[in-house]
Amino acid sequence: MKVLDLFCGMGGWSIGFHREGFHCYGLDIVDVGYPYELWQTPIQEFRGGEYRDIGFDVVVASPPCTEFSTMTQLSWFKKQRGPPDPKGPNGLGLVENAVRVIKLVNPKFWCLENVYGSREYIEPLIGKPRVEAKPFLLWGNFPEVMWPDKKHNKSFHQETPWGREYLKRYGKFGMVEDFPFDPLRAWKRARIPLWVAQHVARACKDRIITYQSGS
Repeated sequence: MKVLDLFCGMGGWSIGFHREGFHCYGLDIVDVGYPYELWQTPIQEFRGGEYRDIGFDVVVASPPCTEFSTMTQLSWFKKQRGPPDPKGPNGLGLVENAVRVIKLVNPKFWCLENVYGSREYIEPLIGKPRVEAKPFLLWGNFPEVMWPDKKHNKSFHQETPWGREYLKRYGKFGMVEDFPFDPLRAWKRARIPLWVAQHVARACKDRIITYQSGS
């Protein structure tokens, strides 16, 4: 089983899929520690059709959410950056390229993730999201996912050494990506949580095995 991870970053989607037995390939313009085979190229230059013979079962995509995020609007109000451009080349333009590559690769399943602020821009392109789980929206063609108890996932980081260290320093529980002054902080915050990736991967794997067995 093979998965293509568009805008792979640090490999949040891919790590979950790898744990479920997939061979993982990532596409991004920079290398920030993607742990599997990385194709370092802009998605605008990725033609995709020549990779159809690889036989990707799944394509996942997390286009950058910067232009859609409410945090970007806040930074604009504070005059820390220019106004967001959700319909521009770094907003909806990247989503359109992800959809283009998905159609060219033609996988069995695909999933596209973004933040709630992207909804009004992405819905006209590919319809309503299949899953709404704040702060995530998931669009695509993928099997029904059995999501775990959210309380369990929220408590997970509280039991880790860095979770306890964050509590000691800042008086509240936090994720590892919440620590300030980390040059990779933005990439860590953008990484898909393992529990999301692994549950989508497991649903896809179960359906693929069913197809292969002829059931």
